[in-house]
Amino acid sequence: MSRRRSVLLGGLALALVASLTACGSAMPDSGVAGAGRPIGEGSSREPLQIAPVGPRPDAGPAEIVGGFLKAGAGFDGDHAVARTFLDGEARAAWRPAQGTIVYPDDPSLTVVSHGSGVNREVVVSAPVYGTIDADGRFAPAKPGTTARTTFQVRRLGQVWRIETLSAQFGLWMPRYEFQRSYTPLRISFVATGTRQLVSDQRWFAGSRASLATAAVRALLAGPPAYLKDAVTTGFPTGTTLGVDAVPTSGGTAQIDLSTRALAASPDQRQQLWSQLFATLHQLPTVNDIEVTAGGGAFQVPGVGAGGSDADLGFRDNVQVAGPVLVLSGGRLKTLDAAGALSPQISGRFAGRLDVSGLRSIAAGPHDDAVVGVDGSGTRLLSIAAQSAPEELGRGGDLVPPVIDRSGWAWTADRAAAGRMLVAPATSSGAAASQSPDSSVRMEPRWLTGRTVIALDVARDGSRVAVVSAAADGSTRLDVAGVVRGDSGRPTSLAQPWQVGQSLASVSDVSWADRTTLVVLGGQSGQRQPYQVEVGGEVSALPKLPSAVGVMAGSGVSSVYLTLANGHVVVRAGSGWRDLGAATSVTIPS
Repeated sequence: MSRRRSVLLGGLALALVASLTACGSAMPDSGVAGAGRPIGEGSSREPLQIAPVGPRPDAGPAEIVGGFLKAGAGFDGDHAVARTFLDGEARAAWRPAQGTIVYPDDPSLTVVSHGSGVNREVVVSAPVYGTIDADGRFAPAKPGTTARTTFQVRRLGQVWRIETLSAQFGLWMPRYEFQRSYTPLRISFVATGTRQLVSDQRWFAGSRASLATAAVRALLAGPPAYLKDAVTTGFPTGTTLGVDAVPTSGGTAQIDLSTRALAASPDQRQQLWSQLFATLHQLPTVNDIEVTAGGGAFQVPGVGAGGSDADLGFRDNVQVAGPVLVLSGGRLKTLDAAGALSPQISGRFAGRLDVSGLRSIAAGPHDDAVVGVDGSGTRLLSIAAQSAPEELGRGGDLVPPVIDRSGWAWTADRAAAGRMLVAPATSSGAAASQSPDSSVRMEPRWLTGRTVIALDVARDGSRVAVVSAAADGSTRLDVAGVVRGDSGRPTSLAQPWQVGQSLASVSDVSWADRTTLVVLGGQSGQRQPYQVEVGGEVSALPKLPSAVGVMAGSGVSSVYLTLANGHVVVRAGSGWRDLGAATSVTIPS
């Protein structure tokens, strides 16, 4: 599928402080955006393990608490060194795996001791960069959020120890510790009714040897809520690890599943094997996998020694291969070999298409037609060579459209809160032939009272990214699974997962790869592009404050922006190159 259009957490003991301070256990929902780790980095290197230091004999209450927080970044022996700072109830109650608060750096952490005598209260606070929940999902924090928690420290003879902490306290660490301790991995599921792998990014801490086990556990837990019914898993319900470890020997990861896996059908076996291979093959120590069940053989049709998910027809490639198409001066143009705009278009779009009068366009992976919104913003049209424009739908103020991998055109109406329109891109296309009952009006409950201002469907067809605005003008960016019928017809959306919370405002969005979005963030006249990892960090791309629309090709190195002055630019290293006058860009698969 192509990009076709113009350009967590409960379980940590915190108090969120934005405009006021309060004590509670809700997760912080804000923080600052910074330069993130490049996409893909982390899974190819051994996580750096620190050698934490235990408590000094003469350390006071504040130093004990600060040392405990710092030692928490040492994961060996279930945080064995950090546990030496604890005594009594705290030693038994602490559950570090339930979530992590990430703060910007060491100086941003405040540790203050209160009281006198043998019992002291130590209060810790910090601005929040992001949070990681018990399932390994990272959420950047909204600007201005801080976290606060309290420890009770007691003098035991000549030393101080933490005696009580909140039952919901997990880990706190600075960003640099997070980046060297945690590894991002894509957990693979399969788009319903297809063999297209779909990635759900998680973060796991610990040594390389422990990552395979953590990743398989996440896979066995099944799809997350935001992908419910949009993806499937090949593992029969109730399947667990037969041996609670995934060792690797000679490049082969050995996965022993419980006997419940034996209930899998031949198709399910192929799917679960492909999910395991795609998930574990990200680790440099894994070249192959061996799957057993209950310690015995587990036959997977079509799998031989040294096989891969591709051998079974499963794929996770989401790169675009089509030409860059640009709406320029009412004509359809492309980029020539020199990277300049040219009306000479070859291939399936070579026929002269009358796109005059359109304000935005989108091209899909199958047909030679394009869809577009007319100049009034009220009609969604399908334009084919030597044919009259075909109306696909109407609205009061339609957003730029997209076409998904199944040939369905998507748009939304700014004049009708919470409403999206989905229709076959052409009456003769694959989508229309499979579903003659034409268009679908989607009004998911989670968009009630919100206006959709931009959207894009992932190239795997299983997720949609939606930018919406509330009545007060505040915006949010959500990703939700696309639920489809037997013919591939979109029928509904799953519950959303909010991403990119560290951006104060978002106005446009485009999928760049499996788990990465490119968005425009900031207020009008000061917008700039950002890279947003779905389940990861937010980082700024080269600045260009006059941008009004964004479209990504294959990855964040291939990004196009439409500007307020009616020009389009393409990313060129650390800057942007002007391609000339244009109002819309699309890249079909």
